[in-house]
Amino acid sequence: MMSSPFLFQEFTAQYPLSKTLRFELKPIAKTLQYIQEKSFLQTDEHLSELYKQVKKLLDEYHREFLKEAFIGANLDGLDTYLDLHQA
Repeated sequence: MMSSPFLFQEFTAQYPLSKTLRFELKPIAKTLQYIQEKSFLQTDEHLSELYKQVKKLLDEYHREFLKEAFIGANLDGLDTYLDLHQA
């Protein structure tokens, strides 16, 4: 579906400058000491690495599950559905 180049003209160039705001949370008072004592950052880094490993395993399990689920699946007539969808 082709759109007219003027379709979004009312929505563009409304403001002279676009800015992105960035905010940073900085621990104050004893918060940094508490974070360090409880090893929150190290724990988060460790969990992040574990997540990456587990995700790979789950992706592989999911891939195998789908292979088994579609064994013997009858896909006759799939071209008909594709033609109907593209019409």
